[in-house]
Amino acid sequence: MTSDEILSALKEIPDPSSGRSLGDLAMVKSVEMLPGDAVRVTIELPTPASPHKAALDAAVRQAVKGSRRVEVGFSSVVRRSPSKGQG
Repeated sequence: MTSDEILSALKEIPDPSSGRSLGDLAMVKSVEMLPGDAVRVTIELPTPASPHKAALDAAVRQAVKGSRRVEVGFSSVVRRSPSKGQG
């Protein structure tokens, strides 16, 4: 699989909490092709304490099952809500 094919497959994975695709939610942050038919994927979570890491890890590995080795990493960006009473 090429990195573009992998990215396309990953963008179709549904987010376990919302049902929307990882592509719609812009959660796929990177796809790196590594030596030896391996790939490293980074998924951005809305919170570092996401209960869906294991499910997403399994879904990513299934989507890129043609690669011999798959590394799945997670990052997170916690977005602050606007402060009340300001503005």
